[in-house]
Amino acid sequence: MGSGCFSSKTGPLLCEDGEPKYLIELFLLMLGAATFQYQLNSNLISQGRGPVYNFFSRSIKERPLFGGEVFIPGHFREPNFTFGEWRQQISRTGGKIMKILILALGLVSGSAFAALEDVELSDKCAAKLENEVLKSETDYLKANGEVVASEIKASAGIGYWPARPEVSISVKAEDELDGRYVHWVAKASKEDVRQCKNINLVRRTASACRFSRDEGPSSLEEIKGMTYKNGRDIKPGSRLNEIEEAQIRAFLDVDQRGTPIAEMIKSTDDGELSTATVTLPDGKVLDYYGAYGGDNPYGQFFLSGTTENAGSNGDGSICINYLK
Repeated sequence: MGSGCFSSKTGPLLCEDGEPKYLIELFLLMLGAATFQYQLNSNLISQGRGPVYNFFSRSIKERPLFGGEVFIPGHFREPNFTFGEWRQQISRTGGKIMKILILALGLVSGSAFAALEDVELSDKCAAKLENEVLKSETDYLKANGEVVASEIKASAGIGYWPARPEVSISVKAEDELDGRYVHWVAKASKEDVRQCKNINLVRRTASACRFSRDEGPSSLEEIKGMTYKNGRDIKPGSRLNEIEEAQIRAFLDVDQRGTPIAEMIKSTDDGELSTATVTLPDGKVLDYYGAYGGDNPYGQFFLSGTTENAGSNGDGSICINYLK
């Protein structure tokens, strides 16, 4: 669902399957570390002595009373303090910040937990929404002359931030045989979700996938009538024709900064691009470019010989767009 917490039918109090599970704990930990660092540094600097330890960069700056600064990353050195003096400084600092942390805990937990509301999408409501989508999707496909490969199945879920009043509802309609899918979505209040009312689902046609797979681009061959053929690897010094340059720029230069293609290719994890040719069941041919970023594969499909976006690879999840 993007931002917020998400589960198939429930959204637990702290969203165990979503991002904010330890949000409050993380905030307090960072607040404590920052406060401790600030108070400790204030004590030391007021005495004209260093070093100053930075919890967030894990480095120490020696700060002599006069002169420049020296960075000592990854080590803990005591140029002006004995171990006993450090213990005294830390003890003195710890006592001062305890009151701040207790106050912060009361303020944050009191306001945050007061606003948290658990929401559950009942089985009955989920079934109702799924049936609505199955009928609407079947009618939509029939009106557009589309024939499904097997059958359309629907699955409903909700997503939300605990402290926010709205809930996002999504029902995925999918033909698992060829991966055709689309989401029907809506927003409603938490009370309306509990009562299963005022939920007006809308089809997200623009983001629908005509074909999809979850095991990388080569897994498209699992779909009947589709072929996948690996191409050459493109490196920073590789010779490119005009359409290849345009497609690579459309793939990598999304902000249109005009960065040289060689530099963009170097910036990928492997310093190269993979390529492939995909033929769809209806005979349309796609050009594929792939790369790695942060150990995660990503890529883009183009209608062959053009820069028309035909699909994407997001960490191995493939979506081929509806093409005219």
